[in-house]
Amino acid sequence: MNSPACPPLDTTRFQWRRTNTDPSIFQREVFGVEALADYRNRYLYGDGTLFLGVTLDFHCPVSLSGLARLAREAWMLLRFEVPTISAFQTTNRDTTLLNYTVPMTFGDARRWAERTVRTASNVDVEELRYQLGSSPLPDSNGDMTFLYVVGQHSQASGLLLHASHVLFDPQGLLILMRRYLRKLAPMIAGDLVPNLSLLEWGKEVPNLLPCVASILVPREAAEGPAYSASVQRVLSDFRAGMNHLYPLRARRMERGPTYHVKQNFSKEESDHIKTTAKSYGCAVTELFHATLCLVITEDNPPTDQTPPNTSFVFHGWQNCRPTRLVPPFSAMDGYPGMATAMSMLIIPGVDMLRGKSTFFNKTPLLAMVDHVRREYKRQRECPALLAMQGHLFDTVLPPAKRGAIKIVPPMLPLYIDDGIYETYIDRSYVDRKGRGVLSIESIFSSQNRTDPGPIFHLGSWKGRIQLSVDFNGSAMPTQAVDQMVDNWTNFARLILS
Repeated sequence: MNSPACPPLDTTRFQWRRTNTDPSIFQREVFGVEALADYRNRYLYGDGTLFLGVTLDFHCPVSLSGLARLAREAWMLLRFEVPTISAFQTTNRDTTLLNYTVPMTFGDARRWAERTVRTASNVDVEELRYQLGSSPLPDSNGDMTFLYVVGQHSQASGLLLHASHVLFDPQGLLILMRRYLRKLAPMIAGDLVPNLSLLEWGKEVPNLLPCVASILVPREAAEGPAYSASVQRVLSDFRAGMNHLYPLRARRMERGPTYHVKQNFSKEESDHIKTTAKSYGCAVTELFHATLCLVITEDNPPTDQTPPNTSFVFHGWQNCRPTRLVPPFSAMDGYPGMATAMSMLIIPGVDMLRGKSTFFNKTPLLAMVDHVRREYKRQRECPALLAMQGHLFDTVLPPAKRGAIKIVPPMLPLYIDDGIYETYIDRSYVDRKGRGVLSIESIFSSQNRTDPGPIFHLGSWKGRIQLSVDFNGSAMPTQAVDQMVDNWTNFARLILS
C-alpha cells in the first residue's frame, strides 16, 4: 500500500539570506536536529550542549599567554573560513533563526575573538569541562561557540571547544578542531604570521555553512513516494517508541552539574573485540549498543508486571556526511556543521530477559546483537532519513513545547557513537615545511545532561575503544553510573568468551 502523499518542505526557509532591516545580517531557520537541539537547550535547561577536549603534546614548550595570543589570531582566520562559529540565534513567534553579522571593521572581529577565546590556568580540559557544564549558551552577549586555551603552571596543555548543539554535532566539532589546528600549528612554529587587518570582511559570507537540506545527494529523496514513506515510517516509529519504551529505573528529577566518566580498553583488547565482533557479523557500535540494552535490564530487571511488547527504545543518531551529502561536504573536513539525522530505534528483547536471574550470559547478548543489527539496517535503508528531518520536527516539537509529549523521556538513556575520532581529526600537525609542531595526546567528546538518564558514548582513539558517560550528578548517583560503566564494559567482554 502506498503511503499518503506528503508535500515537500519549502527548503528556502533554511537558506541564508540578507535581512530586510540590516544588510550586514544574514539569517536562516533551523532545520531538523538543529531544531531539536534548540528545544533541548531552551526547554531542558541546556541539555545537549557540546564539548570537545584535546590534551596537546607540544614539540617545544609553549606558554599559556603566548598560545592564547596566537589562538585568537587563528580563531579569526577560522571565522573567515567557517563564519558559523560566530552565529547567534533569535526567536520569531517560536521559530528559531540562526543569524550572522558581518564585522564592519577589523576591531569588531578582534573584539569577538577576545570575547570567545578564553584562558584557563592550573586546570586540565576534563576539569574545565565540568566547571563549564552549568554555563548557559548562548551567553549574555549572544555568543554560542567558545574556545578555551588550557594550561598548567603557565604552560599551555590543551584546548576545549564549548559550543551550542544547534550549530554543530560531535563530528562537526572534530572537523572544526582539525581545521583550527592546521592553522594554529604553523603560527606556533613562526612560519605563518597572518596580517589579519587585510581580511576583507563581507567576502566570508559565501562560506556560511549551508543547511544540509540544500546539499543532499540526488538519491536522498526530498519529495515523492519515497519521501512520503520515510515521513510516515519515522513518525509511526516515534509514536510506537514513546508508547513502548523500557527505561532505566526511576531516579529523582533534580537539576545539577554534568559529570563525565570514562573507561578505556587496551589496544590489545580493543583489537580482540573488533575482530571477534566482525566474526559474528556485527559492527562494534552494534555490539556496544546491544550491551547497553543489557545494562538497562541489569539496572531495572523486567518482571511479570512489565507490559508485553515493551522494547528498548533509543534516539538513533546517524552521521549523514559520508552517505547523504554531496561532495565536497562529504569529505573528511567538508562539513563542520550539523549533519545528524534522528529516528527512533525500537529494539525488541525485553520479553526474552523477563525473569532471568542474571544477564551476564553470551546467549542473550548475541540475540540482542541480532535485534540491534536489524534495526540499524532498517534505519540505514530509510531513503529520505535526512531530507525528512525538517518535517519530523515541525510535527513533534510544537506539542512537546506545550508539554503534551516528551521527546526526551527523563529515564531514557541516550547512546552516541562518536566513531573513530581519526576519521575527522588528525593526530599530529606540522608547520609549512612539514616539521612536527604538536600532536593530540588524548581526546574526548561530551554533552551536558540535565535529565537523570545518562548519555553513553562509544569512541575510538589510537586504536583503543573508549567508553564514557555524561550524567546529571544530582539526579543519578555516581555509584550507580560507575556500576553501569563496569557492567557495560563486562557485558561487551562476553563476546570474547
